[in-house]
Amino acid sequence: MAPVPGSLAADGRAISLTLGENVGAAVFRNGDWIMVVFDQPEALDLAALRRSEIFRAMETREGNDSTTLQMRLAQPATLRPRRNGNTWVLEAFRDAVEANRSLTAIVPEVDQGPPARLVLRTARPGRSVSVLDPETGSPLLVGTLREPGHAVAIARRQPEFQLLPAMLGVAVLPRGDNMQLRALNDRFVLQAARLDSLRLGEDAGREPLAEAATLSRIMDLPTASVAALQERLRAANANIAAAGPLGRTVHRRHAAEIAARAGVPFQGFWLEAPMEILKSRILARRGDASDATIAVLERAAKADPGPIDWIRLDAAGEAQAAARKALGVTG
Repeated sequence: MAPVPGSLAADGRAISLTLGENVGAAVFRNGDWIMVVFDQPEALDLAALRRSEIFRAMETREGNDSTTLQMRLAQPATLRPRRNGNTWVLEAFRDAVEANRSLTAIVPEVDQGPPARLVLRTARPGRSVSVLDPETGSPLLVGTLREPGHAVAIARRQPEFQLLPAMLGVAVLPRGDNMQLRALNDRFVLQAARLDSLRLGEDAGREPLAEAATLSRIMDLPTASVAALQERLRAANANIAAAGPLGRTVHRRHAAEIAARAGVPFQGFWLEAPMEILKSRILARRGDASDATIAVLERAAKADPGPIDWIRLDAAGEAQAAARKALGVTG
């Protein structure tokens, strides 16, 4: 079957894809990435997009039950979806506030059960599919819609999951393997597997302030007691240590947010050294806990780390020297 061609608008600010009548879509932000998910596997031909300054770097990935388009797009820029018959159109906007002005928010509702679960009511749900986070390779749970106009527009963090900010549909970043997102006739239901109850914070079913939808950035910090936040911070730091070099960005961001909510001072340091020194250190390791190899190092060096807002430290010398520099910054 021939790939579905992507078409580029004359001004280069929108793309269109003609898919089946019943193909639903979701559009959401995941860190620096904008992700578009269609709930049907399709081979796509994006050759026409290479002429666009906006869309030339867009990638496509076909899964067993879905198709994903993804591209890096700095905030507050975004994509606004619309539908003309069987054609989905994705239009680029410089300002997310303007793009989302007519969006109807999907507001989470807590169903205490038992078991406790989260209900997300919306018009014309499509399907629930699973796709991969381009940063970490972790699964994301995505609920598509058959028509545009409804989305979980504001991100929310809970102990076991995070609702990602969307321009269409629902996107969930689970923090474990026991999350399920079900699509019903007029809603999506997020629940734990094996009929366990979800652990939900106090604000899980609380509607954000009306003004929040017009803000270009939301500081959506975790909510819990100080003791619980301290325990989550210890767990987040353990996740950073356990994650591979290419998968730590999300965990680091999560640790900083938990620390801020708990009122704990937090300062990140970005250690840098020439490649030859880093390679020599890997080769000299004996009985070290790290499983990093030269190949892992080279892949990490080629990867885009995204915006680095931590303090950069020269780590080419002795470890004690770098530690003294860090202590000089933090006091």
